[in-house]
Parts: sequence; structure tokens; C-alpha cells
Amino acid sequence: MIAYYKSIRETVQNGSLHRLLSPRDGEVTANEYVSRDAKQAVVFAFLHSQQFLYPAPTVYLRGLDPGAVYRLKRIDGKLAEHQEP
Repeated sequence: MIAYYKSIRETVQNGSLHRLLSPRDGEVTANEYVSRDAKQAVVFAFLHSQQFLYPAPTVYLRGLDPGAVYRLKRIDGKLAEHQEP
């Protein structure tokens, strides 16, 4: 986890913060950090309490380069699976 944090530290500490889902508006909190050059984005999303069958909300990212192609990677190092809405 330390090595992973080092790979995102610059973006989290010095990037732009976007509050995507407020803890005041529901059961999920989501924050996004975008690097100054928009080449990296980091999203933290948290479910406040364990709820079975609670549908995950759609999270719309902000501050990204619309012409870029981004790769999604989970914190455990696996690539995220693409799912159609």
C-alpha cells in the first residue's frame, strides 16, 4: 500500500479536488483528485455502512481531458472490468 500511495501522492496532495458524492446526500462518499496535467486521476469512494443489495451509484468524473484515454485500475492492482450502464 505504501508503494501504491507513492504512485498517486503527487496527484492527491497537489491535484484538483472534486467532491463527486457528498456524505450528507446519501450512503456513499466519493472524491476525485486530478493531476495538474490531467494525466492521472484518483477516485476514493466509500460506502458508509455495510448494506447488502445496495446498488452502487453512478459516479461521474470531472476535470479529465476529454480527448484522452484513461485506464482504470483498482487499488488491488487489477484492471477494472468495463460494464455497460
